[in-house]
This record gives sequence, structure tokens and C-alpha cells, in this order.
Amino acid sequence: MCSKVSAVPSYSEVARRSAQFQASVWGDYFLSYHSLPREEGNQLMEKQMEELKEEIKCQLIFATKDKTEKLRLIDSIQRLGVSYHFENEIHKILQQLHHIAITANNDDDDLHTITLSFRLLRQQGYNISSQLFDKFRGKWESSYDNNVEELLSLYEASQLRMRGEEALDEAFRFANARLEAIVSDSATEPMVAAEVRRALKWPLYKNLPRLEARHYIGLYSEKPWKNEGLLNFAKMDFNQLQKLHQKEIAYISEWWEDYGFAEKLSFARNRIVEGYFFALGIFFEPQFLSARLIMTKIIAIGSMLDDIYDVYGTFEELELLTHALERWEKSETEQLPNYLKMYYDALLDVFDKIEHEMSNQETTTYCIHHMKEATKELGRVFLVEANWCKEGYTPTVEEYLDIALISFGHKLLMVTALLGMGDLGTQQAVQWVTSMPNILKASTVICRFMNDMVSHKFEQERGHVASAIECYMEQNSASEYDAINALHKQIDDSWKDIVENYCVVTTNDEVPRAVLRRVLNLTRLFNVIYKDGDGYTQSQGSTKAYIKSLLVDSVPL
Repeated sequence: MCSKVSAVPSYSEVARRSAQFQASVWGDYFLSYHSLPREEGNQLMEKQMEELKEEIKCQLIFATKDKTEKLRLIDSIQRLGVSYHFENEIHKILQQLHHIAITANNDDDDLHTITLSFRLLRQQGYNISSQLFDKFRGKWESSYDNNVEELLSLYEASQLRMRGEEALDEAFRFANARLEAIVSDSATEPMVAAEVRRALKWPLYKNLPRLEARHYIGLYSEKPWKNEGLLNFAKMDFNQLQKLHQKEIAYISEWWEDYGFAEKLSFARNRIVEGYFFALGIFFEPQFLSARLIMTKIIAIGSMLDDIYDVYGTFEELELLTHALERWEKSETEQLPNYLKMYYDALLDVFDKIEHEMSNQETTTYCIHHMKEATKELGRVFLVEANWCKEGYTPTVEEYLDIALISFGHKLLMVTALLGMGDLGTQQAVQWVTSMPNILKASTVICRFMNDMVSHKFEQERGHVASAIECYMEQNSASEYDAINALHKQIDDSWKDIVENYCVVTTNDEVPRAVLRRVLNLTRLFNVIYKDGDGYTQSQGSTKAYIKSLLVDSVPL
């Protein structure tokens, strides 16, 4: 007697795409951090740090009346990653400087002081006019010789330009060309060339503060004008924070292992360490411990959702999953194949546990609601992209952006950030984020286009929805070279929009500066991740080095 054979293939028999993602480069390395020995002498170090902290405060407030010296001190404090200890003092100094800048001329200031004060004020959110650079137009060469410090200062200031600021556009082109010439000159001292080369690749405004701090501690120690007390404080603070971050990544690694995601959803990217690095890039300060842990969990669960839609799921399965997300009920698992049951159960469980852990906050329920709504929205736009891929459809650039700027997940990430930021996560702030304000739109354009430029070839090889590159080429009958140039132009303009909206929003006090800073850091994060390729998916290269510098290697004291 023959047995009946089902005409419908089982889920295991379905032909599926595979991205052949690299295995995690870290494995269970960070689980060992649970057993790190406790260091002796912490109380002594903490006392020393408090003494140095008070000494630096006194230097900021009383020690010097020299404007340039005080600005250099603020710049050093910020670049060394310890400005969160001195926010009130720095704010008062820059507020006074801004008042002076708009009521008096600065003809007596040298070039470095002019550009440094301009950069520090705009970084702080002050909408300082760029007209002070107008007097240099047409005579940049005669105003700036090959003084590297002045050229670097001009270059860094020009990174904070807005649309229509032609003098700063000229300043950028001039400084960039001069600095590239200095790097190319064989007579340039190797240390100077290295500093300039790094600045050309990593302008301060577009780099992650934590990575800049790790680098600048070494660079600052070689400066003839270094402040030994500040340097020692920065080294101890970096190591102290690193120990906190190591404990967090150990906890997150264990959380990941407990869910068994790497084994049960082996087709997805195992990037829990990189996910924590993302969270660390958005907020490194000690008071945001909960924010980092929550953010890492949401990044992990969101990354797997992306891979289900992009790589593994059939279109029919994705329709079922999208429906289940809309309902957000445990009973929906009955309709799902086994691998999606596992994922969907875990998704609901992660959200429930986060809500329980944060139940002491007034706005937790409100934040969680909008996090769920942002996740549902991701499911809807992921399904649109999956349908485009199934049909082989290349949308117009406008159609693509309507979907792709949502599918990048900025809304979910920013509402999640607000949940972890305590009193800053107000209903007003959540409403602001979910309205997709201009600064968040600009950030999404930068991140989406950078991602598309570095990953589109790999994605097209495995069968992926068209990226902005393919959409632009198709719509404009353009070459890949032309498409990439067009995207670079939009990225450059979007950075200008971020600067403008950071200053305008801060001036109007619509949302706290600390919230705006997370949008800025989110943009910086993806600028770092996608600078040399897709540093999340292909995590063997520079991303591994960044993680090692922040979470493995301490700073020699």
C-alpha cells in the first residue's frame, strides 16, 4: 500500500535565498566578561578623579581669561570624551561667547580662534552667523598659509555649514585641497600627515564621539600645550566607562544566548556585539545604561526581521508575518511556520519584558505603543519591498524613498532611544520623533544612501530589491558613476540640513538638546559603519577594530 504524498511542499522543502552571511567574528568572547576580576584601588582612583574634575572645573571658570586658551580647553575636553562631566560650565562659557559674538566684532581674533569659536558654538546648537567668513572670500590663499592647525580648524568649521552658505562652501573646498596637498607632500612630517589624513576621512562633526575620544587621548598626549591633569582624567574616565560597557556587553551576550537566536534563526546575521556597538555610539554616557541595553535588544530583533523579509521568507510567509505584526497577539503564531513562530514569540516577549522592566516611568506605555506601531510599519514597508523584488520591479527614486526612508528604521530606533532616556522621553518628544521632523529625515537620507552605495552590488548578486543606485540609473538612463555622484550630493546637502535643524530646533527649545544629539549620533554611527563598506553585515574589517578599541583594549595610564 502506498502512502499519500502531499502536493504542498513543507516549509523545509521551499527553495530559499541565502545571503551566506559571515559568522560572528566574536563568538561568545564577551560572555567571559562576566568573570572579570574586580580591581583593587577603585576608591583611590575615584577620589583622584574627583580631585582632577574639580581642578578642571576651576580652570574652565577661573583659571584663564584668555579667549583662545579657554576655547582650546573646551575643545580638548569635548574631543577627549569627558564633556558630559562639565556640561553646565561649558554651556555658560559658550552662551557668554555667543552673546559677545553677536554684539561685537572679532577683528582682533586670529584665524584659529575665529574658526574654533564658530565650530564650538554651532556644535552647541547656537545659530551663529557665517558672515564672519565673508571677508576671506576671494583671498583664502593670502589669509591662510600652510599653517596646519589653522587649516584643520577651518576645515572642521566648514563641516558645520548650512545650505546657501557660500563662504563656508568655499572654505571647505580650499581647506580640503590644501590639506590633501600637505598629505601628498613627502616633506610633511609623518605624524602631521597622519593627523591630517585622519581629519580628511573623519571630520570631528561626523565621527562618533567615543571613537574620537579613544584616538584623541593618544594624539593629545603628544601636544606641547597638553593639560596633564585633563589628560589623566580622560584616561581614567575612559577606562572606568569601558568597565561599565564590558559588563553590559556580557549581559547582552548572555541574553542573546538564552534566546538561542543564532541557532534557531541561523540564516540571519549574528551581530549582537555590533548591535551593542550601535547603541554605544548613540549614547555612551553612564546614565544611559538602560537605554543601551534596550536599544541593543531592539536592534537585534529588528535586524532579524529585516533578514526574514530580505533573505529567507517566501512572499506568502511574509504576508502572514505582516498580518501577525498588525494584530500583535500571541494567538497569531498558529498561522505561522515554525521558524516564524519562534521569531514572533520572541518579538512579543522582548517587548513585554522591556515594558515590565521600565514600568516605573510615566511614559513607558506610550513609548512602547509607538515602538510597536513603528515595528508594524516596518513590516508593511518590508512587504512592499519584498513584492517589488518578487515582481522584479524597479521603482522611481521618489517611490523608492517613500518606502526606503521608513524601512531603514529610524523611527523605531529613536522612539526606543527616548524610552531609555528617562525624563527626556516625554510624550511631546515621542510625537516629535514620530512626525519624522526634518532633522530625522535628513539623517535617514544620509544613512540610507550610504548603505545603498556600499552594499548594492552584494545585494543585487543575491537577489534584492533595487537600491537607490538602480532606481536612479533606471529613471535617468544614467551610469552607476553618475548615480553615486548624485547620491553624494544629496548626502552633503542632508548634512547641511542636520546642522541647520540642530541649531534652529535647539534655539526654539522644541525638544531637549540631548534628544537632538541622539539623532546626530545615529547619523554619525552609520557614517562610520558605512565609510569603508557595510560594516554591520561584513563585520570582519574596521568595525571589529572599532569594537576592540572601545570594549577590549584599555587606555594605558
